[in-house]
Amino acid sequence: MNKIRYFSAVLITALAASPVVSAGDSLIYGNVSSWTVHTDPEHSYRCFTEVRYEGGTSIRIGYNTTAGDLYLSVSDASWGRMSPGSEQDMTISFDDTAQRQIAGNGIAMGARGESAAVSLAIPGQSRQSFLRDFMARHTMTVSIASAEAIDLSLAGSHRAALMLEECQVAMARVAARTE
Repeated sequence: MNKIRYFSAVLITALAASPVVSAGDSLIYGNVSSWTVHTDPEHSYRCFTEVRYEGGTSIRIGYNTTAGDLYLSVSDASWGRMSPGSEQDMTISFDDTAQRQIAGNGIAMGARGESAAVSLAIPGQSRQSFLRDFMARHTMTVSIASAEAIDLSLAGSHRAALMLEECQVAMARVAARTE
């Protein structure tokens, strides 16, 4: 890790301990293309990256546990409100290819503003293959049973996923030094 990133990780830790950071605030680790990588002080400084599109759609990918599980959360204004915690059949395909498809039960996370968010857990053993697919693809189609599928550009996702991994490694090192 270069000195600038290490300094950023130490600075993030110092800022998180200060009263300036209020509950629910994430800290920006870096920006890549239209993606922003954050670290979340409320959740052991786990990292996530997100991109927001016009029209109220967003993608968020982040670390769910210190063990390395990932989650993918997608929100779209057209999905309306969903009961938090309800299961939603969710299918994700990359570059419109059925061979690169992930299906599972997403969990409705309630509303992010006016957009419902559905989150899909990606366990540790599938994390690397999911990130490789995510980084190598140009588009992602997301569908849930109760709504029309949405097509999203993944421009910049390769670099964003690399920075996400870098952020998580940096935060783990900082946490190890403070224990």
